[in-house]
Amino acid sequence: MLQPSRRRHGLLFALAILLAAASCLYGVIWMVAVRWDPTGLLGIDFDYVLEERCLIVEDVAEGSAADRAGIRAGDRIIAINGRSLASYDPILEDLSGGTPGSEVRLDLLRGDSPEALTLLAQLDPYPHRERPAPPRRVADELMGLFPLPFLLVGFTVLFLRVHDPHAWLLAIMLCGVVGGAPLLENLPGIPEDLRGFAFAYQILFTMTNGGMFYFFFTVFPYTAATIVPIWRAAVTDPDAVMR
Repeated sequence: MLQPSRRRHGLLFALAILLAAASCLYGVIWMVAVRWDPTGLLGIDFDYVLEERCLIVEDVAEGSAADRAGIRAGDRIIAINGRSLASYDPILEDLSGGTPGSEVRLDLLRGDSPEALTLLAQLDPYPHRERPAPPRRVADELMGLFPLPFLLVGFTVLFLRVHDPHAWLLAIMLCGVVGGAPLLENLPGIPEDLRGFAFAYQILFTMTNGGMFYFFFTVFPYTAATIVPIWRAAVTDPDAVMR
């Protein structure tokens, strides 16, 4: 029979593996999603009003797909391809993520009329940005790897000191940093089956991050003078650090 200390070590190690696996999966999802680029363009400026489940058209670009379809400033779009605007998904998937040249059905309200109008718009291709200079491309690629250093530091410390509550605080705090990065505007770049997990992870760790930061810096007992020897020992004798 396992001794209590060994059972506790095994449980903590298993929890650390689960947290690391979930965080690495989220990190991969984020790094793939931020590389998604819009493909379709309707040609409107709008304000999304969740309470009314609609887009309020503020401006229509002259000669755009919206202009050709007859959309006007002040129109309220209430459905896209028959999908309610209870969430932002249809906007990103059917408009920004739509195929250039494809038709989009828009149900809208105009003026005080209670009757919905249905208009068909043929999406224009999204204008691609000019290829940035090499230093900018390098910077963009590095920003696209944003989760890696936080996850590497957090989970290296956690697996070296899995019994230390402060190591857990550090790991969870850095998960919050990773989860706090914007993700919604890159929704089409996230596989549909993983969207629920991605947003649950983001909400959970973003909500707890402020408290974790405060608690971590309140109770963390180590100074640089004590952390540096730990890192040196981790390199030269990892088994000793874990003990």
